[in-house]
Amino acid sequence: MKSFIPALLAASVGASPLYRAGKSAVESRTIAVTSTDISTFALYAQWAGSAYCNSEKTVGSTVTCSESVCTTVNANNATIVANLGSDKTETDMIGFAGYDPVKDQIVVTYRGSSSIRNWLANIQIDQVPCSKYLSAGLSASIGSSCKLHEGFAKAWTSLSNDTYNGVAKALAAHPSAAIVVTGHSLGGAVATIAAAELRSKGYTVDLFTYGSPRVGNTGFVSYLSSQGPVGSVGSSGTSHYRITHMDDPVPQLPPSDVLNYFHTSPEFWLSNAGVAATSTEPGYFEGKIDYAVSDVKICTGYESYSCNAGDPSLNVAAHLSYFEPISGCNSDVLAFKKRDLEIIARLQDQPDMA
Repeated sequence: MKSFIPALLAASVGASPLYRAGKSAVESRTIAVTSTDISTFALYAQWAGSAYCNSEKTVGSTVTCSESVCTTVNANNATIVANLGSDKTETDMIGFAGYDPVKDQIVVTYRGSSSIRNWLANIQIDQVPCSKYLSAGLSASIGSSCKLHEGFAKAWTSLSNDTYNGVAKALAAHPSAAIVVTGHSLGGAVATIAAAELRSKGYTVDLFTYGSPRVGNTGFVSYLSSQGPVGSVGSSGTSHYRITHMDDPVPQLPPSDVLNYFHTSPEFWLSNAGVAATSTEPGYFEGKIDYAVSDVKICTGYESYSCNAGDPSLNVAAHLSYFEPISGCNSDVLAFKKRDLEIIARLQDQPDMA
């Protein structure tokens, strides 16, 4: 029976010019992580987590989260500027654009999987030409070799206009603000596409994703990866941080060797459980999780096995813990995700039928 589990997981998760350097630009640049970077990772994990419980709140509301998921965001008195998407679409993809007055930042955040329609988007794993779903300008820039996960592309198009309008509205009110795009899980996949589209329209955008699955083929990921160096947020508008945690299985999907899916580069791998965390079950952590610089490993390339991909696992619990219980502010979502843990644990106990 164990040979069936990977298939089960695959069904479950499923205003500056662009930099168009070649693939070698990604592989040759020197990348390091500082304690400031780790604090920044933790901040945008809060924003990614906040999408689970703020995406449908009234515009103008303060961003708030239960389970201490977004304490810094809330302390900064961040507010909701625009709602993105609708629960009435095929993919049920939603998110929101918020403004942090302390950081003077507009943050666009997309909710991860939390409904059956989200999961149905996840399992639409066929690759389709980017030109089918991306804007004409971006498709032309990337070229005809670009292909995307159809479910993620559909999820993006369901709220793309809301995203453009939300960013424009936020910038009209806060013209000096930097723009950051983030998301966890399915939200990270959509954020990846969103960053490429916003940059193609002339916006300077920094990208932070957490536990994102693979989004496209080498045509797509090489283009996005080469848009700019990893640097301080807001310095170039092309900073890119793809963050993974321990043996989180979601970034290992869809499979690269079978379905020709790859990741953007570089990867920042939280290689252990961190410290000051309370564990209530194997791999699932509650409360704030702290990391040292030495805990974060960096891997470059579109398919590196030196970080998360080199640690194949069914530990869905690792997917739930990125600096905090990242989807924990919505008890329904958390219960939905934790049911997967119980199902997988039962499957692992079954005799191998292969």
